[in-house]
Parts: sequence; structure tokens; C-alpha cells
Amino acid sequence: MANILRALLTAAVLAAIVVRLRRRGSRTKAEPVPSPAPKAGESRESPGSTGSRWVPVSVAAGALVITLAVVLTPSVSRGERADSVAGPHVTPAASAAPGFRATGWMFGSRTTGSQNTASPTGSQNTASPTGSLATASPTGPLATGSPIGAEADPAAGPTPSPSVTPPPLACPAPRRTVTVRAISPQVRQAVARQWRRIERWMAANAPRSLAELGGRGRVGTVAVAEARMGVDLPDDLRASLLRHDGGLILPPMQVGPAYGTRQILRSWREHCAGGGGVLVRADDGSWAVRPVIPVASFAWLDPVTGAVDYTLPQSSSSFPVRLGASWAHALRAVAVALEGDLPVNGFRPRVVDGRLRWETAN
Repeated sequence: MANILRALLTAAVLAAIVVRLRRRGSRTKAEPVPSPAPKAGESRESPGSTGSRWVPVSVAAGALVITLAVVLTPSVSRGERADSVAGPHVTPAASAAPGFRATGWMFGSRTTGSQNTASPTGSQNTASPTGSLATASPTGPLATGSPIGAEADPAAGPTPSPSVTPPPLACPAPRRTVTVRAISPQVRQAVARQWRRIERWMAANAPRSLAELGGRGRVGTVAVAEARMGVDLPDDLRASLLRHDGGLILPPMQVGPAYGTRQILRSWREHCAGGGGVLVRADDGSWAVRPVIPVASFAWLDPVTGAVDYTLPQSSSSFPVRLGASWAHALRAVAVALEGDLPVNGFRPRVVDGRLRWETAN
């Protein structure tokens, strides 16, 4: 309809031009200029027989025809022209790589995989890689079952993130009063049991790794770290730090040795400055970054769920790998792998020059 209106307006303008040109030609005819006598053998043209007067009319008519042809020809929209140049349109959901920032994992300066920082509210695949956010850190006996972790299946896709309870923590959180908190005796015993298994194996097979374990941590140092972080460390992690303040070689080797208390605090500050944490969804549908506790170079512990996950910088998969449902479970996975020469997430223990190493299982 709009094209037809434009054509009619154009035709009206051109018609007005034609009328004006014809009137001008009529005035010229009313006052003829005497023409010279024709030469011998030439005939005089009458004023009415000349076609010069109709040249403007012909031009105007031709312009009208061209304009109507252009206007009434089916046009191609800008979007269609852009698509023909740029190729088929791809929606953001289909083109976005499943990096950790898109699927719920951000780890400050340690971030790996995709660097996409788009808001997750437009995608339904955004998830927290740490599982249920409502479960608390373990305070009772360890659950039975296979302690050997398994890498998340990328084909299955991320698990939808449940609501967060309690609300996301602040990072960095305001400092609080230093308070020494008691550790559950059951958790302390469970952690000590796994450490004894690891220590026995190292004493018999990897004495240099045993000597490189951190010494006993101090209750006051752990309490100060909690106060400065504004986060309560899970009981099993605190019990482990009090027995060995870091130094355990975790599988795989790229994850690095476990952090001690001071390293945890220092790395926590670095990742807070870089906006590190897990992306969680609140009850009102909003999204927030909940900080996590770094326990090694590329491993972290969720302070709400207690789960331990890791990722590798050179891995082709952008999904985190679960090392244990808690720190105590991660220790148990290591102990079982050492005693039974079993792989953990595809990495088998080996001893090289008296030191524990984790190599890819054949």
C-alpha cells in the first residue's frame, strides 16, 4: 500500500512538470520568431511538425514509467540483504559456547574456557556446576558409595540451578570478629581416618611426598582466615587443615597441591577482586555470583554445598569435574585410589623419584 501511494505521488509531480513544460511551449508558439528563408532544394518545416516540443513530454513520461517499475518491483528488506551477505542467522543460544561464565562458573583470574559475560537470564541452560545449593556441608558420618569422582558428561548438558538458600555471600565480605568454632567430632574422625590411609601409603611408597605435606595448622590461623573472608569454612576442610596445612597432591597433577590456610585466604582475595565465584539463581529469579573457596590452583569448594570441583586450563571441556561431594569425600577418593591403584576421573597414581604423581590412565 505504501509503495502504491509513493507511485501516485511521483506520478502527480511528473504530471505537473509536463503541464508546465507544455504551457511554456504554448507561449513560445504564440510569439514566433521569423525563420530565415530556406535554401534552394530545402523544404521549410512548419512549426506544427517539429518534435522538439514533445521532447520534455517524452522525458517526463519515461521517468514516470521507470519510477513505477522501481517502486512496484518487490523489494528486499534490509534484514534480508544483511542475511544474504552475512549468511544464515544464528541465535545467541545456539552460538554461545558452553563456557563456565555461561553455565555458572566464574573463577576470577583462574577463569578458563569461554569468556562470555552475557547475562544468563536469556538462556535456560544456565546452571550451577556444584549441584544442589540447599544442602549444607557435611556434619555427620560420610555417605557410603563409590568415592571415585567422574567427569560430568557434556552431552547431558548442565543441570538446572535450584534456588539459593541462604542468599549469596558478599565478596569481599566485611570482616567480622575472630571466633574459634568447634569441629564436629564425627567429621574430625572421618577426616583423620582418610588422612591415616594416605599417610600410610605415602610412607611405604612416596616418602618424599609425605615429607612435603604441610604441618599441623593452627586453630587461631583458621579462625582469622574465616573472619577476614567472612565465610565459615566447612568442618571437614578445617579438620584437614589442622592435620596437614596443605601440600597434598590432588588428582590430576595440573590442579596442583592443596592450599594451606594462608594460601586459601590470599587466593580468595585475588578471586574476589576478579569477580570469581559460582553463578546462582535466587528465589526471586535474579542472578548473583556466590564466591567459592579456592583449595588449589584450579580447584574450589562451594561454601554452601561443600562440594569440591576442579577444571583444567588446557581441557577441551568447559564443564567442571567433581572431585568429591565434600572435602572429606575428596580425601577418601584419593585414599581409595592410592590403596587400590585405581583411577580418579581418569588419572591413576604413580610414584616418580619418591613423589606421588597422577598420570592419565590407559
